[in-house]
Amino acid sequence: MTHTDYEDYNTMTHTDYEDYNTMTHTDYEDYNTRTHKDYEDYNTRTHKDYEDYNTRTNKDYENYNTRTHKDYEDYHTRTHKAHEDYNTRTNKDSEDYNTRAHKDHEDYNTRTHKDYEDNNTRTHKDYEDYNTRTNKDYEDYKSRPHKDYEDYNTRRH
Repeated sequence: MTHTDYEDYNTMTHTDYEDYNTMTHTDYEDYNTRTHKDYEDYNTRTHKDYEDYNTRTNKDYENYNTRTHKDYEDYHTRTHKAHEDYNTRTNKDSEDYNTRAHKDHEDYNTRTHKDYEDNNTRTHKDYEDYNTRTNKDYEDYKSRPHKDYEDYNTRRH
């Protein structure tokens, strides 16, 4: 091989080497750029998905707490209302019962007193009637023998 051939060979080899290095470097940079871009895109998407997830989770949690709190308040409101209604009805029933019991007691006492008075009036009346009849019968009885005697005597004469 001649010196010229050697130089041509070295030039070609050097050029090939530089071309190879340039291509390799470019491919490496392209690869790194693509990888970095993919990584950034991935991180961006992951971060976005994470934020969306947290936003949805937080929103769901707030909605759950709002509904739970509302349900809890509604339950307590209904329970309190039911308790008040029960107490109102119980109190009303108790008052009605006491009013009726008092009225029944007064009616019973009025009827008992009336019955007692009627009984005394009838007893007294019956007693007076009895005494009047007895007295009348006695008078009649006493006057009959006299009358009978007079009649007998009158008939005899």
